[in-house]
Amino acid sequence: MRLGENLQELRREKGISQEQLAEKLEVSRQAISKWESGISVPEIDKLITLSGIFGVSLNALLGVEGDGAAESKSEGAAASGMSDGQMEQLTAVMKEYIAELSRQTAKPPKAKRSRWAPALAGGLAAIITFSLTGWLSSLQDNMNMLRSQVGGLNSSISSVGSRMDGLTREMAGLLEEQGSLFADYGLDVTEADIGGNRLTLKLYATPKTYQPGDRLTFVLDFYEGDSVIVEGELTAALSFEGRTDIPLKDIKTITAKITQGGEVQTQQLHMPTSEVNFLEMYLPVVDARFSGTNAIKSHSQGKIELDGKIELQWFGKETVAQPVSGKAEIMLDGEAVKEIILEVPAIDFGDPEDAKAAFGGEATYYIYLASDIDYGDAREVIVVLTIVDEYGIVYKVPVIRWSINKNGVMEQDHLLWRKVTRTFPFE
Repeated sequence: MRLGENLQELRREKGISQEQLAEKLEVSRQAISKWESGISVPEIDKLITLSGIFGVSLNALLGVEGDGAAESKSEGAAASGMSDGQMEQLTAVMKEYIAELSRQTAKPPKAKRSRWAPALAGGLAAIITFSLTGWLSSLQDNMNMLRSQVGGLNSSISSVGSRMDGLTREMAGLLEEQGSLFADYGLDVTEADIGGNRLTLKLYATPKTYQPGDRLTFVLDFYEGDSVIVEGELTAALSFEGRTDIPLKDIKTITAKITQGGEVQTQQLHMPTSEVNFLEMYLPVVDARFSGTNAIKSHSQGKIELDGKIELQWFGKETVAQPVSGKAEIMLDGEAVKEIILEVPAIDFGDPEDAKAAFGGEATYYIYLASDIDYGDAREVIVVLTIVDEYGIVYKVPVIRWSINKNGVMEQDHLLWRKVTRTFPFE
């Protein structure tokens, strides 16, 4: 069955008149009549709209044979023209569409040659050339539209792939939960002494099954390669709890070893990183930049003029310490030659009741800096900001740097990597 016959049959099944269908498509009734009689063929965008109106695929509308895609289940889905089509069907759809166009432009039977034949032939050739040019232009537009739709389909496939990845991870989590030795487990920080470099932890794990005599041990592994072993004690709720003190650093993995009936089984306890990344939990993120005059006065005299401000960004959770003092150090070839004491204002973290967001304490403020630097024969000049917090932890941030370039001229390094280093008073 051809397109025109399909179109007429689907329209009648829906109980829609040619006038009503023409109104939906914003075309004339005569255009609908020509489509149904096979005189002309709808453009690609109209075909897509028609497939949505009738709730069928483009394959079904064009009469492409095969077991292609199923019918769309909603007008919106079908209107996209791609949700119910498979990629392998696109070629068949376009072939049928071009075939319909070709049937319209089929050559008429040859007429008896007359003396007017050359002139008529020339005129007809011009008309055909003009029409073919327009048809090819229209076909190119339709092909561009189809490519756009294929691109949309690729995006949809990518989205489906992402959802499948999410479902896969969720399924893996469910399978892991089903195969877990424990009904529940976790970790709590019961005390944090940042200045003393000590965190007190409570670990707990509840086995799915318990028999008298069962034992459990927690093993905490750190990124530095060391470990802490914690013996679990049985509670009245048939859960094992262990308490220990650890230094202020991140935990890499936590493993539970349970002995039941003489058999030892081991399982890693997967904790959210937010619960075991203690450096992020209790220490701020620090960054600093200099803005103002930092011009080199004279290359011959070897002098740099600094007159501006350091923009200090200090943010973290509500538990982070505040800065209490600061200084700027002038480093020539790695050696500190000058120290400038800076006034560091206290940071207002706001209402503690509102400090429940992931980064509840945040501040940006300015420290003014003015100094002349005599760098002499040095090949590198760095200004380093040093901030000390209330726990005595020292943060060093490179703020600005100059170095001798390949032409032997001192110039500023605008791509300075501001790597923050921390030094603890207890180290």
